[in-house]
Amino acid sequence: MRKKYYYWEKTRRIELMPRDELLELQWKKLRYMINYAYNNTILYHEKWDKAGIKPEDIKSKDDFQKKAPLITKDDIREKMKQGDPYGGTLGVPPEKLHCIASSSGTTGLPTLVGLTKEGWEIHRDEYARVTAMVGCKPGYKILLGGVRWHSGWAAGLYDEACRLLGMTVISSDGLGLHPFMINRNLYYAQHLKPEVLWQFPSTFIRMEEEAKKSGLDPEKIFSCFKIMILGGEPVLPNLRRKWETNYGAEIFEWGGYGSDLCCVFLECQEHHGKHVCEDLFFIEDLDPENLEPVAPMERGRVVLSTLWNEATPHIRFATEDVLTYDPEICNCGRTHMRVWQLGRMTDIVNVKDKRILPWDVESILREIPETETVEYMLVRYAKGPLAKLKVHIEYTPTMGEKEGVKRKIEREISDKLGIPVEIEFVSKEAIMEKQKLKAIRVLDTTDQP
Repeated sequence: MRKKYYYWEKTRRIELMPRDELLELQWKKLRYMINYAYNNTILYHEKWDKAGIKPEDIKSKDDFQKKAPLITKDDIREKMKQGDPYGGTLGVPPEKLHCIASSSGTTGLPTLVGLTKEGWEIHRDEYARVTAMVGCKPGYKILLGGVRWHSGWAAGLYDEACRLLGMTVISSDGLGLHPFMINRNLYYAQHLKPEVLWQFPSTFIRMEEEAKKSGLDPEKIFSCFKIMILGGEPVLPNLRRKWETNYGAEIFEWGGYGSDLCCVFLECQEHHGKHVCEDLFFIEDLDPENLEPVAPMERGRVVLSTLWNEATPHIRFATEDVLTYDPEICNCGRTHMRVWQLGRMTDIVNVKDKRILPWDVESILREIPETETVEYMLVRYAKGPLAKLKVHIEYTPTMGEKEGVKRKIEREISDKLGIPVEIEFVSKEAIMEKQKLKAIRVLDTTDQP
């Protein structure tokens, strides 16, 4: 059967725009924002002057990538310590701000982001556009959780985006793995029967577990979902297959850069990478060591420039994320690149000079019957390259004899990653006590005695 693709009529033309025209539009917007940020923000003016670069020195995207300095959260936080709550990024008079929010603060001091009324509408339309892409329809109810944990205005903005599409919003909360919200989301699914779920995979796993503990049948409760939008963490192929089989929903993976960069990615019906709105963002994928652009489908560090947010612009903002990308035109007709987010730079564990991410290990664990649903954490036990990969894994009696299962898991991971592996079984509680709003997959013990 031929796949049906969906577009929001307001943005259909730009989603299907010929790629050469799209890149020309992107460059026009980027040039404008370079000038705007330099002339209207303290941070970018100082950073560019220090690098000896002026906006007029940037004649092409190649110039931009070779000459423009990178900006990090540490740069912004340093300005915040000097008394500027916006870290030098504010580009409009404060009275022009329509709303103010902050980043999650998972890597340090939360940074502020502002939107003008025009910026709010652009970001709202971005959410409406990607939500329409997965086939959401007027009259559908959506149980909204995953996009709410960053900040209140993001939730309100997404509510408004869904209502533009004629949907009914069931207001959940952003407390992620908190037991209270797990039970509330379960209640909503059981009694209100929403057609759409937007959530973290780890939260949905807890919803399944809680349903079983309560004597409820997950298949009866979650079969109401026609569309499950899961992300913020990698959605592993085996879990996607399991959930689509058990509940009959079509699963789409989302990602992006939440409240500080106002950027969201989402899969289309092809399920081959998440589309970036390249008319709103310029994304670079750079080698973490030499900061040179990597080729398509190679792993690199994400550097992002916003092409629309005049309130708090970000130009060559170096994120902590690792991704791969594909610029080829998708079968759905969209000409905007697709990306695969693999984890954070801080989650990389260097084993014998191989960069291992939790995703690499989890994709193997979920294919082993004994570890299909267990909790785990990689352990960074020393500074510098490690001699072997250590993994803490939840042990349950149903897994069978410990030593035999341990050897099996070590062999599977070692064979597929080509590195020595040591498994240590721990209790689920030992892992869960380390968790926060989202699943934490790397335990750093380098500072412990």
